[in-house]
Amino acid sequence: MNILLTNDDGYKNELLTGFAASLTFIGHNVTIVAPLVNKSAVAHGVTLHKPISVYPQENNIYAIDGTPVDCIYLALNAIMDKTPDLVISGINNGPNYGDDTVYSGTVAAAREAYMKGVRSISISRLEGDELTDAEVIHIATAVVEKLSEYPLDTYFFNVNIPNVKDLTPKFKFGYISQKRRWDETVSYITTDEEIKYYKIGGKERENRFPSGSDADILSKGIISVTPCNISCTNFNVLTTILE
Repeated sequence: MNILLTNDDGYKNELLTGFAASLTFIGHNVTIVAPLVNKSAVAHGVTLHKPISVYPQENNIYAIDGTPVDCIYLALNAIMDKTPDLVISGINNGPNYGDDTVYSGTVAAAREAYMKGVRSISISRLEGDELTDAEVIHIATAVVEKLSEYPLDTYFFNVNIPNVKDLTPKFKFGYISQKRRWDETVSYITTDEEIKYYKIGGKERENRFPSGSDADILSKGIISVTPCNISCTNFNVLTTILE
């Protein structure tokens, strides 16, 4: 297959370049179009009000001074001669399940490809030291081979790989869990004349996840795969309103 590979961590990220090497080794043609610098948590942001710089690198790699969605937009409309058979966004170094999917630049890149009619998959790994980068790349490659057999016509896949020792490429399908619970914090950093600087963040609380959700699957040490689209409609409420 001709594969377009991107991420939100930057084009030099070792999970990205290692994943590209793995996909190339098993016979795929890989083009990397990824952000010049880390663009995590930019969601589905698009650069509209200034030119976007493109920096061609060696080995069919392009660094984009923009968001992950910019990368997909430029790759499909300007950089690549032919539409790829598959777009893969990742491997992201950190989870993207539950409400992470709203913030994630990794998921947004796959969503953008899906919106443009191109088959796509986003892949993330949970933090920890039970799996090496090489092991994660090996698992992700095997999972992509299986998932690429699906039509991916009215949906795209969001994949999360748990941090579990001796993990195998077996996965389970589930749905996106609702809001995860966080102890949200705002840290005051410094003041520059009349401007105050803060940093937002937080730590996840212990959660109970509904059965069959992506979070529930991951909590059991299994790879989670969720078919996604762009619908934000709450059909339960809509049905009630229309009655």
